[in-house]
Amino acid sequence: MTPDDVRAAADQLVRFHDRFAPTFGKPQAQDHAHDYVKGLMTCPERKSIEPIALTVGHGDVSGLQKFINSAPWQADDLQEEIQDTFADELAPSVAGSAVGVVGVLDESCFAKQGRHSAGVARQHNGRLGKEDNCQVGVFLIGVTPRARAHL
Repeated sequence: MTPDDVRAAADQLVRFHDRFAPTFGKPQAQDHAHDYVKGLMTCPERKSIEPIALTVGHGDVSGLQKFINSAPWQADDLQEEIQDTFADELAPSVAGSAVGVVGVLDESCFAKQGRHSAGVARQHNGRLGKEDNCQVGVFLIGVTPRARAHL
């Protein structure tokens, strides 16, 4: 990425956070949400709480752990904001398009070594083509001619 690409991505992250921050309640929780998303995007290896907190979260490991574990937000409010974002920013791009909005369901498997992550079990892993210790996630992706959104 060029320096301009990095600046553009940082600006997009700020706009993204500004839209979703109110769903996390208090300003401290909003800051933790920003740090967590930023950490998921920038931490090169492990995407767990401690490396994220130490890299982008100002070293507040316990605060970020409490934020993730205590879920101080309402998942329904967050899901509603995601759907509103899709409707506001992506759905209008289908006007005049023969394609419209397409929904794509995708199952993805993530190989895991331990059993500490949610949903880890010995189950079929499509990426490996065999049964293995993994997590399985099912994703709905809304696709328009202009962009896509994971819902």
